[in-house]
Amino acid sequence: MVGEQFTARQRAFVVLRYAETHSAVQAQQDFRRRYHRRPPCEQTIRNNFKKYQEKCKGRSGRPRTVHTLHTIATIRQALQSNPRMSARRNNIMSKSSFNRVTRLDISFHPYKI
Repeated sequence: MVGEQFTARQRAFVVLRYAETHSAVQAQQDFRRRYHRRPPCEQTIRNNFKKYQEKCKGRSGRPRTVHTLHTIATIRQALQSNPRMSARRNNIMSKSSFNRVTRLDISFHPYKI
C-alpha cells in the first residue's frame, strides 16, 4: 500500500527536526502535532535525512540548460517581432524546449491567437 504524499515543506520539517533531535520518534511526534496527520515512518525519515546530507540539493538528474536569461530574452524578442512564430519552424532551439520556455517563462500559450 502506497502512503500519502508529503509536501516539500513537510519533508523539510521532519528532516530538520530529525537533525535537531537525532530522534526519528521525536520528529514523528512533532510532525503529528504540527500537521495533524500521520507522519512518515522512521525509515523514511532516516532515508530522507541521508539523501539531503549526501546530495545537499532537492533536485536530482541532469539540469536543464536551456533556461538561461539569454535564451529566454532571445525567444521573447523573436515572439515580440513575430507573435505567430511556429515552434516547429523556429531556428532558436528544439520544439519541446521552445514550447517549455514560452509556456513557463514567457507565459505564452500554444495555439493562442
